Amino acid sequence: MSFLARNIRITFLVFLANILCCQLFSQEATVFIDAEEQVFFQLSINEKKQTEDYFSKVQLIGLNKQQNYKLTFNFKDDTLQHTATIYLLGDGVSQHYLLKNNKLELTKVLFPPHQQQVDSAVFTVQLTEKLVATIPEIKDTLVIEEDTLTQKVPFDDYYRMPDYEGEIGCPWPLKDEELNEVKLKINNLSIDDRKIDVYNDFRQSKLDFCITVEQLRNIVILFEYDEFKMEIVKNSYPFIYDKDNILLLEKDFSYQNSFDELKKQLGI
Repeated sequence: MSFLARNIRITFLVFLANILCCQLFSQEATVFIDAEEQVFFQLSINEKKQTEDYFSKVQLIGLNKQQNYKLTFNFKDDTLQHTATIYLLGDGVSQHYLLKNNKLELTKVLFPPHQQQVDSAVFTVQLTEKLVATIPEIKDTLVIEEDTLTQKVPFDDYYRMPDYEGEIGCPWPLKDEELNEVKLKINNLSIDDRKIDVYNDFRQSKLDFCITVEQLRNIVILFEYDEFKMEIVKNSYPFIYDKDNILLLEKDFSYQNSFDELKKQLGI
């Protein structure tokens, strides 16, 4: 084999290897946690410590899709501890959270083929063993087949919404009366940023938080400005029961470009 042919072959093999590596990486779900400036934390997942040192930016790799995880943050030079529950959407998805004022907020969701560039300041936590869930695991058991369409419902036991056959994001939506109290609190406030704090506190206080689009709409219409409506929907998106109905929220936004930007950020 000539020198030129050998070099071409090596270059081709390296090219194929890079493609395979990129494909494998793109299939892995990732969670990014970015703390506000000068905030450093230790992280535990489902009561198991993942970082010995303190970091302000962390990337989590190796979590199972369609499962809830309990995250516990211990802050440097502080006795405070914060706990939040996240739901991992699926393979290839990267979910981005902001840790601010001891609260964890979902800020962005990237779906394939979009990928997040990782800088050297981000500490990577690679889970190499299966964590024991703090709540019952979600299992792919029920399969509905219709012509060539196969839809997997990832729950053993779940609510059946009349006339809805789309993607199910969580099993049991909150009862309307559970939302009434927080709706009253929000309605009594005049400033959107205070309203969103009330809603986020309520959402994070529910370990099994699950909401329908119609219930979410009743929250969204209590806000005046689109930027806060967008934040409400983004923070709630992983916990929406009838995900395919999310486009019904479009009419509750003041400007079309606001909802278009929301869809772009959610990858829908």
